[in-house]
Amino acid sequence: MDKFSSWIQNSPVCTKIIDLDFNLQFMSASGARELKIDDITEFYGKPYPLSFYPDSFKTPMTNNLKKAKETGKTVVQEASVLDTEGNELWYHSTIIPVNDDNGRLDYLMVVSVETTKRKQAEEALQDSEKKFHDLYNNAPDMYISVDPNTAEILQCNQTSVNNLGYTRDEIIGRPIFEMYHPDCIDDVKKTFQLFVETGEINNAELKLKRKDGGIIDVSLNVSAVRDKKGKILFSRSAWHDITERKKLGEKAARFSRIFEDSLNEIFLFDVNTLKFIQTNSAAQNNLGYSVEEINTMTPLDFKPEFTAESFAKLVDPLRKGEKEKIVFETVHQRKDQSLYNVEVHLQLIQFEKGSVFAAIILDITDRKKTENELKEHREHLKELVKERTQKLEEQNKELERFNSLFVNREFRIKELRDRVKELEEKIPDISEKSG
Repeated sequence: MDKFSSWIQNSPVCTKIIDLDFNLQFMSASGARELKIDDITEFYGKPYPLSFYPDSFKTPMTNNLKKAKETGKTVVQEASVLDTEGNELWYHSTIIPVNDDNGRLDYLMVVSVETTKRKQAEEALQDSEKKFHDLYNNAPDMYISVDPNTAEILQCNQTSVNNLGYTRDEIIGRPIFEMYHPDCIDDVKKTFQLFVETGEINNAELKLKRKDGGIIDVSLNVSAVRDKKGKILFSRSAWHDITERKKLGEKAARFSRIFEDSLNEIFLFDVNTLKFIQTNSAAQNNLGYSVEEINTMTPLDFKPEFTAESFAKLVDPLRKGEKEKIVFETVHQRKDQSLYNVEVHLQLIQFEKGSVFAAIILDITDRKKTENELKEHREHLKELVKERTQKLEEQNKELERFNSLFVNREFRIKELRDRVKELEEKIPDISEKSG
C-alpha cells in the first residue's frame, strides 16, 4: 500500500479521493503543484469541487459526482478550472466509484489528466480553420474544386456564389463546362484536357456566364490535389475577375488610337516639373520638334507669352481642385520661330501613382484669321454706316432749310393773294365814287 501511495503521489496524473459527502480527502502532489497550492492539506475535509473553481467546472463535476455515487458507474467529463493565481487549466477527469471489501461504495476516486496544451492546440486549430474558412469564403477570387473524371464541381467559395448569382446548391454537382460562356466552350474543353494531362493551368483567360446572362472575364489558374501515388483526386481552381482590367485595356487601346490619330495636339506633362511625358504625332508635326526634343521641354518652351509665374497661376485652380478644366487661347511658337494661334483645353488626370496635366490643343489660326477679317469688315461697315449717317444728317439739314424756305414762300404768296383780294374788293367802291 505504501508503494501504491508513493506511486500516486509522484504520478503526473492528478488523483483525488472524495468521500461520500463530496469532501476532499486527498489530492496527489501533481494536482497541488498544477493548482499552485502550497499546502493541499488545508483543503482536506472541505467540499469538492474547491471553492475557487469556476462554475463551468463546479456544476458538471458536482452533478457527475452525484451520478457516480447513485449509479456506481464510472463517469467522464472535461472542463476547466482556475489555479490559485486565476490561470485556466483544462482537465479530463474520470470519476471512479470505489467499493470496500463488502462491496459497498466506500469513496470516489477522481483521476484528472491535464489537457490544457491539447485544448489550447485544439482551440488554435479551430481558430485557424475558421480563419482559413473565412479567408477561403471571402477571398476576392472565386475558388472551386472539380472532379477530373466527371468534370463536376465538388466545392466552391462564397465569392463564387456572389459573383455568379447562383446558390451553392446550384453550383455544386454541376458540370464545370456549364459555368462558362458558350463562345469559349471549345477553349474550356481544351484547357480541361490540358489540366488532366499536366495537372496545372496558369493564366488562361476565359469567360464565365452569370445566372442573369452577364459575362465575367476571368484568368484561370488550376492546380491538382494528388494522393500518395500521384493520382489526381481533384483540382483547385481559382477564377480571378479581370473584367475591369479587360475594359480598361480596351479603353486604353481606344485612347491610344484616338491619341495617335487625333488631328489636334495632345500633351501629357508632369504636374510639378511640367516636363512632357507623352505627346502625339500631331504635336510633333505642328511644332516641328522630334519626340526626343519634346521630352526635354515644358509648355513654356513654345508659349512665348507665358512666364513660369503666370503659367503656375493659370493652372493653380486645377492643382487645388477648384476647377475640373480650364480653356484659354494663346500662341505657340514652332521650331522655325513661326507662330500660330491655339485654343488649349487643360485638365488634371488622377492616377493611382500620381497626377498629370492633359492638354488638348486646337489650332485656331484660320479661325482667328476669319475672326480678324470679320472684325475688320465690321469696322469697315461701321465707317460706312458712320459716313452714310453723316451724309443723311447733312441732307436732312438741307431739306429742313429748303422746307423752311418753301413754307415762308407759301406764306408770302398767301399774304399777297389776300392783299390782292382785298384790293379787288375795294376797286368797285373806288369806281363808284369817281363816277
